Amino acid sequence: GLLNPTRGNIYFTDRNGNSAPAAITKEYPTIYVNPKEVGDDKERVIEILKSLGVMEDDEISSILANKNNVYKPIIKRATDEEVNIVNQSKLKAVGVDYKRSRLYPLKTLASHILGFVSADETVSGAYGLELTYQDRLQGQAGVLDGDKVMHQAKAGKDLDLTIDLDIEREAEKILNNLVQEYKAEKGMVI
Repeated sequence: GLLNPTRGNIYFTDRNGNSAPAAITKEYPTIYVNPKEVGDDKERVIEILKSLGVMEDDEISSILANKNNVYKPIIKRATDEEVNIVNQSKLKAVGVDYKRSRLYPLKTLASHILGFVSADETVSGAYGLELTYQDRLQGQAGVLDGDKVMHQAKAGKDLDLTIDLDIEREAEKILNNLVQEYKAEKGMVI
């Protein structure tokens, strides 16, 4: 975006130069409702929200009753089907917004090294390499002066690590088996 930088990605590269994404930033659709915009479309809004199948009638009524709320997220990481339902409705009160979120394609593999980012909208490093290399990964926010963009955001830099996925996977598997076999609290491989 103009003001919010995209966080750099983290890659694992093996001895043959093969690279795999370990931590990436991805935009996900978020379905939201704006109770202030419901107006005469209340029945259609209720119908659309029900069709998404994520809320009970009383929860829908409670959300729509709060006219001071202009943005209430309903589904984070919505599917294409859910997005299509909302877009086809053409209702002003129900929409789709896109939010960035951190994705770890390797799941828990090397998670003790990677760490994680905060769960809020700031997506800043909270542990591990995500925290250690925060300044490099976060990028630089854009600068706004009134309604004029003085400097656009600069994306964070990627981080390439020489970690062989096959070796890491096998080491974690062996360690996990030994921890279970010896009923240890935890284990470590160096």
